[in-house]
Amino acid sequence: MPILRKTEIFEEFVMEKKIIYLKAEQSSYVNHGKIHIGDIASVFCEDKEIEKKIKNIVLYEFDEKNEKEGRVFLSILLLIEKISEQIPYGEVRNTGETDMVIYYKAEELKSKKWVQVIKILFICATCFFGAGITVMGYNNDVDMVKVFGQLYKVFLIERYKPQTVNLRLRAMNCFVRYRESSLCPVSMVHVQQKGFLEQIISQADYEFLKQRLWEDGEYNYYFLIRLMAATGVRISELVLFDVEDVKKGYRDIYSKGNKLRRVYIPAVLRKAFEEWPGFSQRPDGILFLNRFGTPLSASGIRFQLKVFAARYDIDPDVMYPHSFRHRFAKNFLEKFNDISLLADLMGHESIETTRIYLTRSSEEQQKLIDRVVKW
Repeated sequence: MPILRKTEIFEEFVMEKKIIYLKAEQSSYVNHGKIHIGDIASVFCEDKEIEKKIKNIVLYEFDEKNEKEGRVFLSILLLIEKISEQIPYGEVRNTGETDMVIYYKAEELKSKKWVQVIKILFICATCFFGAGITVMGYNNDVDMVKVFGQLYKVFLIERYKPQTVNLRLRAMNCFVRYRESSLCPVSMVHVQQKGFLEQIISQADYEFLKQRLWEDGEYNYYFLIRLMAATGVRISELVLFDVEDVKKGYRDIYSKGNKLRRVYIPAVLRKAFEEWPGFSQRPDGILFLNRFGTPLSASGIRFQLKVFAARYDIDPDVMYPHSFRHRFAKNFLEKFNDISLLADLMGHESIETTRIYLTRSSEEQQKLIDRVVKW
């Protein structure tokens, strides 16, 4: 058996040692059941064979027969583990995200898609021109632009929620007024407000989430959810808070109609902030920053809350920013039953909007019925 010199052994080790650069995306979309590393991350390695092999590693598999769509949360640790199994002599260096969400939706057959598109176009053309010609035959002064506006409204109603429909119709009406057109504005869709709230994070889940975030060293999000739940601030307003706001104990916000609203930060939360080095060592600037030192975005916060929901086994349907605003309102009325003051604190134009917090949530109603109704 030949004996290798030390230099030869070292050279062989260096040749085998492969550096693998991995950049995972925060969110990815796939239309096939098997999720490969190459679907959700960029991979670079000097050895192209190894690079190709890594991209083809399977991370997760959806049941394509029974699942038409779904999502899954993955950690960068899983990717590193899978790569280490296939390339034991490789060194993985992550330059991207540490947590990822992958959305899956089964791809429809192209022929089926084309049939649907042609069918929709044919129906739209028939309805539009047929109705237009028929109406004009009986009434010569029909405004076809107005007819088109109503058809557009029907198109929106069939595809979007009432709030989205009204938002788009309002934009179209504003444009008509800007152009000083004689076209009559299209009427809004009536939104029937529910008599109860849905998908609110419970007080127990909120306390549990706070505890786990603190234990795991997620101090940025620990204080972020506390600020939302202690002030009822909207996510669009939260990302604008700066260090000076916490020090003085409030932030003035201009809401709808250029109306000034003051958001107060409770003393107990201000004291907690002062004991956090991430706050006390900063003289000024935006309050919540990401790991790159730039301000957190609303979309980034929404995504991270879903990651925490998966990590801590909390219902993902209640893990969204506005859920903590609802939690604030419910807790405030339980401690201090003044709905008029709450409406001012939350920036509601009408007290009727705030009145819904006097009702029980759908989950609370269900528990009450289960406990009371025994007949």
